[in-house]
Amino acid sequence: MSHSSRHYNISALLAVLTCGCISADTSVTDIQTRQRIRSAEILRQYSAEQEYIQMEGEEEEMPVLHGEMTIEDSVRLALENNVELRNMMLARTEAEGLLIQAFSEALPTVQLNAEAGAENGQSGSDGTYGLSVDVSQPLWRGGATGAGIRYARMNLANADFAVKKQINDVIFNVASKYYEIMLEKQLVIVYEEALQVAERMLTTAQSRRAHGTVSDYEVLRAKVEVANGTADLINERNNLQKAQIDIFHLMGVSQNSSVQFSSPLEYKPYTGDVGDAENTALMRRPDLAAAYASLAMAEEQLNIVRAKYSPTADAFATGSYDDDGSGWDDNWTAGLRAGFTLYDGSKRRGEYIAAKASLARANETLKQKEQDVRAETVNAVLQLKYAEELFDSQKKNTELSSEALRILESGSKHGKNTQIEVLDARAALTKAIGSYHESIYTYAAAKLNLLNVMGILEGPDSIEQ
Repeated sequence: MSHSSRHYNISALLAVLTCGCISADTSVTDIQTRQRIRSAEILRQYSAEQEYIQMEGEEEEMPVLHGEMTIEDSVRLALENNVELRNMMLARTEAEGLLIQAFSEALPTVQLNAEAGAENGQSGSDGTYGLSVDVSQPLWRGGATGAGIRYARMNLANADFAVKKQINDVIFNVASKYYEIMLEKQLVIVYEEALQVAERMLTTAQSRRAHGTVSDYEVLRAKVEVANGTADLINERNNLQKAQIDIFHLMGVSQNSSVQFSSPLEYKPYTGDVGDAENTALMRRPDLAAAYASLAMAEEQLNIVRAKYSPTADAFATGSYDDDGSGWDDNWTAGLRAGFTLYDGSKRRGEYIAAKASLARANETLKQKEQDVRAETVNAVLQLKYAEELFDSQKKNTELSSEALRILESGSKHGKNTQIEVLDARAALTKAIGSYHESIYTYAAAKLNLLNVMGILEGPDSIEQ
């Protein structure tokens, strides 16, 4: 692909990311302006534009939370407290400064000088005084000035994409951990109920053994079931505790917080167009957009190096107002100044070789990123379909296990089935219920991953699609 066609793709992708449509004649200025407006709107939602630099010696205590916490609240809090997002906002401010600096290369420079002195050996001299003004206006830099401005604009766009990528990642990580917490809460309930049933069945088995109606093996089997249920419950409580520690860390709050996570883990089918997921990812992924911006920056850097082989031209004006002891006198000079570097010790050649290699590397990085995005999207769609099938199968399995237990419990009351058979059926139902909740979690996680892969996790409301 030629540089010109690739540059068209860069402009097209940046335009889509900022305004949702492709415009071949969209200028870089319009693209950057829209992207900055969009990023500012996103960041304002989460109160991310606050003062992040604390005064030296000032300490910030982590907040202690109490009460209910929805998944949307968790995401907002994490975005407000995310240190890496703060750093990226500061990096974006640096990029804004570099853009202002790039514009200054096209503007005139005005310098005011003042001097006062006395000549050695002249007694009684009042000294000399002078004022001068130097004005210089760049006229020609071989295209380096324009390339520098375009480079700085793409650098700022790159910083915006990095901010958007971090927002995307924070939402994904917090939501994933929230889903995990809700799963563990469900499993704790399942195993608590299973343990209570196992303990009642052990009591019943021991009572029947005392009357000689069941064997010692059935009592032992009931004790094993209680022991297994206790171990499973301890394991799930531990998993829940670890997940809560992780999400408190992601939200940037104290581990002493006492929060009731209230958003239920439910099966909510994806309402978007799965068939268009790849195109959406190619248009919305901020890391892919950053790769396009990096390629554009590499192209402009090469243009800057090429411009160093061109002559330079400036317009200048100098005015002075001096007093050498005999009175004030003014002098003014204006004109044009041109220059051309004949030899610089192969410095320009080295810069050109490095810029060419950097451009080639940026092009290869972009190709690899495009391939990665396509592969990740295909895999995410397949995982979502698998999770949907898994949910359907586990829902049916739970119904069958529940019916099997009902039949065996009814048979046990009439002496048709043994206590061992009932225990096995109860264990199977517990496992089926646990698998059912895990299938809901698997689907929710797969849907969240698809949204993340497509690059459309831009706010708390974007989680539930």
